[in-house]
Amino acid sequence: MLGYAFFSLVYPDYPLSSFASIDLGQTLFAFTGYQILISIQETGKRIPAKKMLAQMFHSPVFLAVIFGVILGTTGLYEMMKQSSIGALFDSCVDFVSAPVAAIILFTIGYNLIPSEISFSTVVKTVISRIIILIALRVMVGMAITAIGLSKELTPALNLMFILPPPYALQAFAKEEEPQAYISSVLSVYTVLSIIAFIVLAAVRA
Repeated sequence: MLGYAFFSLVYPDYPLSSFASIDLGQTLFAFTGYQILISIQETGKRIPAKKMLAQMFHSPVFLAVIFGVILGTTGLYEMMKQSSIGALFDSCVDFVSAPVAAIILFTIGYNLIPSEISFSTVVKTVISRIIILIALRVMVGMAITAIGLSKELTPALNLMFILPPPYALQAFAKEEEPQAYISSVLSVYTVLSIIAFIVLAAVRA
């Protein structure tokens, strides 16, 4: 949610769909690969493909993403905009989405106890992620340049790679200790992301 709000502020002249196309990959991974990794870590067993697919298609977030993709790619949304249904739909989306970012941030921090945070572990995780993302940003940048999509996707990539991990990740952990750890990492990373966003906005100004 932070990404879409930040993208609109920093890159108002770029379509939000360019950021959504990048975010889609991250969302799909969160509901597939990440769940597998969490399951292996907590239980030592891999989630069966059938169960994983069932979880994906029972997730409101995943279904919302798929619904949005269908609306956009099929032209249904453009058809809706030609009638009063489009205005009603946009109003409902704006009404629902307005408080979501604040609710998500509250959810992340409600069980955060600073005295119980292993800052050394959290800092190592954050630094490791930053190093990995820098390498990925370089590789993805080279790839989109090679296929001629650099102009459209570079702004979205610049923002995506300074954002914190998806906030939904905490919900996948079943035990209290992993939940606290993920919450700690998300909280620290969110602060760093806001600082990075301020720098990016200043550069764009």
